[in-house]
This record gives sequence, C-alpha cells and structure tokens, in this order.
Amino acid sequence: DRAKARLPAFELDEAGLPPVLRICRRLAGLPLALELATARLALLSTAELAARLDRALPILIGGARDAPDRQKTLRATIDWSFDLLTAPERVAFISFAVFPAGATVQAAEEVTSASLDTLGGLVSKSLLTRDGDRLAMLPTVREYALERLAEHRDADAVNERLARFCLAIARDVTPRLAHEGGDTWLEMLEIERPNLAAGLDWALRS
Repeated sequence: DRAKARLPAFELDEAGLPPVLRICRRLAGLPLALELATARLALLSTAELAARLDRALPILIGGARDAPDRQKTLRATIDWSFDLLTAPERVAFISFAVFPAGATVQAAEEVTSASLDTLGGLVSKSLLTRDGDRLAMLPTVREYALERLAEHRDADAVNERLARFCLAIARDVTPRLAHEGGDTWLEMLEIERPNLAAGLDWALRS
C-alpha cells in the first residue's frame, strides 16, 4: 500500500511477493521502517532492497519533508527513543543486543546486569518485546544497539558474561540429553543455538 502511494505504477504480483515478504519480515512490520523502505523503491527493485536490508539503518532514510526530524530516518527515531532512557536503561538496552535469539528474563538479568525494573522499563518503551517466556529485540533495533555496544567501554565484559552464561548452559544440559526427557533439553538448545554461537564466536575472537 505504501509503495503504491509513492509509486502509482507499482504492482505486486505472485512473482514479486517473496522479496516483499522478506522486507516486511526483516522490518518486523514497523510502519515507519516500511514507509522509509518504500522511499528506496524509486531507485531499487524490491529484490534489490530486500538484499540490502542485512544492514537496514543506512538504507532507511528519506522520510517525508514535513515530518519531524526524528521520523526522517530510522536511526534518528531510535536515537530519539534512546535519549529518553535512564542511564541504567541505556546500558541494559545495548547489553541485551548480544542475544541474537532473545533471552529469558533470568538470562537477561544475568548477562546485562539489569534489574527487573530496568528491563520492564525497556519493555514498556517498546525497545524490548515479550514473546512467550522470552524477551526479544526487533532486528533493526538490535542493529542500532549493537553499534552502540561496540562503542561502549564495557562491551567485552558484557560479551564475556554471555560466553560464561552459554558455557553454563552447555555444562548443565549436555549430561541430560542422554536421559529421559532429553528431547525437551534438545529443543531448548535449539532455541538458544544462535546465542551459543554468538558466545562462542566472541570467545574465539578474544
């Protein structure tokens, strides 16, 4: 709908549906992100745009000229939200980005060193989402948080806590896999697999 509003000649057919689905899923249906993405369709095809969204923040610019400055780029919008956070919320926000697969509340407390109130503040401000028994971060928001974390003096300490958390999971779960109920533990490991890989990757690089 937004592409059609900007480009009346835009037509969506069955062949063109897959890249549009990839764009919408990558941007988690965020209205502003979709609006900014359609601004790129004057230059890029939907397939080309979808291929570039691994790093969405540099692409999603070009909001309406009469929009507030904070709505002209996705980065500016997240900047505006970040500036409204308390100091503990800022640290927790950028620290949570080490979880590519999201985390349980207990894991988030352990790795980010944040209190329940601080994590709850991030949920209430829509910078973290609640999905079942796990907290998660939208992909574009995580991309921003990872950039901030890379600049933070405690980045290595946060990543080390993630690696130690992953090591504790491996030590706890591995002996259980061969016993009754092992399938349940295997399912848990599958959920945590991206986090385990992230912790291992940091440990190898460091």
